[in-house]
Amino acid sequence: MYRISKLVIANSATTSELAAKEPAIFTGSEFRNIGDDVPLAQFAVAFDGASWTDPDSTTLMVMQAMLGAYTKGSSGGKHMGLLSEEIIAFAFTSTVKAKRLQSRATEKEQRRLHLPVVNRNIGEEPPFVVVVQGPPQVGKSLVIKSLVKHYTKHKLPEVRGPITIVTGKQRRVQFVECPNDINGMIDAAKFADLALLLIDGSYGFEMETFEFLNIMQNHGFPKVMGVLTHLDKFKDVKKLRKTKQRLKHRFWTEIYDGAKLFYLSRLIHGKYAKREVHNLARFISVMKFHPLSWRKDHPYVLVDRFEDVTPPEKVEQNNKCDRNVTLYGYLRGCNLKKDTKVTWPYTYTRPGYSGKRHQSVPKDWWTEDISEVDIDLS
Repeated sequence: MYRISKLVIANSATTSELAAKEPAIFTGSEFRNIGDDVPLAQFAVAFDGASWTDPDSTTLMVMQAMLGAYTKGSSGGKHMGLLSEEIIAFAFTSTVKAKRLQSRATEKEQRRLHLPVVNRNIGEEPPFVVVVQGPPQVGKSLVIKSLVKHYTKHKLPEVRGPITIVTGKQRRVQFVECPNDINGMIDAAKFADLALLLIDGSYGFEMETFEFLNIMQNHGFPKVMGVLTHLDKFKDVKKLRKTKQRLKHRFWTEIYDGAKLFYLSRLIHGKYAKREVHNLARFISVMKFHPLSWRKDHPYVLVDRFEDVTPPEKVEQNNKCDRNVTLYGYLRGCNLKKDTKVTWPYTYTRPGYSGKRHQSVPKDWWTEDISEVDIDLS
């Protein structure tokens, strides 16, 4: 049904008959009756779009036919010029266009629908892992320091491992610097929720970036955002603009069209500009992460820190004795059951371990089964 805010009839004989209904609510049948009594070219209707409720197809077609006949009339009354602008602003003159837009609106609504994500975590969720990856001397540590300064208002002197910060009331983010060796890239691609690919704007894409993209395609592609650095080396503004466009389209070719690419142009007091870091941090804070189904069904722990809890007396007696090491980290995925087999990547292999003789490949490519090791999973 439609609420009519203004009803003007050019034929004065029928004006008094319908004036009592203004403003009123008309159904499709009443519109057809009005159309039969009055020639379509002699009246116009202006609609109030805020008060429409659930239009049916019959009413919509009758209204569009009436409005089309009025706007195409060659001769009109004194209200013809004013009402023609209102009709064009609030209604369609083509049923084909109205149907096309209705189909598009329905399609957009269906695209927003997703299956509900089951949250199996008890209590607070573990922080999302943001892996900062890039070739050497591209500014990975500086980006992490700038982001930490933005969130915590404190300076970070050195990046010595995973850094967990609070970005919201119920949201934490953990920054991890990805090493440049192939083993570290494989491990980082397995636990990353978001990958920040740092690209040297003055040089372009390097081998490490393509290697990491290929590894992520094999282990499950997470969210990816690009960051261009070293843009202050360009002195020509025109050349800088062309370089940005070229690298952006190259980045879209590797990821997907429309992938986010940020620009960190210059340094101010040893840090990137506040506005540029703020834009990057805002996207990280509001981004929605959808973990892979394989990760949700398998528990894993990213070690944040470790402590040597070996009794000092035992160390004094034998400096090469077996050590008791306590590992700390957030449990991700699902719960870790008792007597579960645990694997340990060789990238962080415990000291003193020697590889098997029959292994012809480097030991860093393998995973050590530490299920038989005395581990307290509490």
